[in-house]
Amino acid sequence: MSTQQADAPNPAIAPQLQFRRHTGAGSVILGVRCAINIDLKEEKSLAKKDPATIEEYIEAAPLEARSHLRQLYRILKSVAPDGTEAIKWGAQVFWKRRVLFGFAAYKAHINFGPGPAAIKRFTKELAKYKTGKGTIQPPYNQPLPEDLVRKIAAYCITDAQQDGA
Repeated sequence: MSTQQADAPNPAIAPQLQFRRHTGAGSVILGVRCAINIDLKEEKSLAKKDPATIEEYIEAAPLEARSHLRQLYRILKSVAPDGTEAIKWGAQVFWKRRVLFGFAAYKAHINFGPGPAAIKRFTKELAKYKTGKGTIQPPYNQPLPEDLVRKIAAYCITDAQQDGA
């Protein structure tokens, strides 16, 4: 018996025991495992897949962001129940003929984007929060200002209705 034959897996049980790594040129047997056959190329592509819904986005977000995201999503959905939900420009948005508001998770804060007009209108109430051009950035280590978010979201809807949206 040659060395090649002795090292080759038993063809009768090989399909159940081989751990294969699929490459562009085919499969490479990496070792013997119990009933594992993983297509690593497919796994990698699934990890990079963009979320299709807001719920998928929240579930894919870092653990520390999820409670704020769920809370914000619940508030916005209650204020704009007939708003269309979408993911645009990497942010979760509610729109009705135009974007009403959006949100996204970042490393240390959530980003709620009602737009520059809303930030200007609520300047006094937002004084203790970090804001950007059209965004409010509450950190994860502080409670989400639910009442203020609700007021701002309602303002955005009223503003959009007055503009004919």
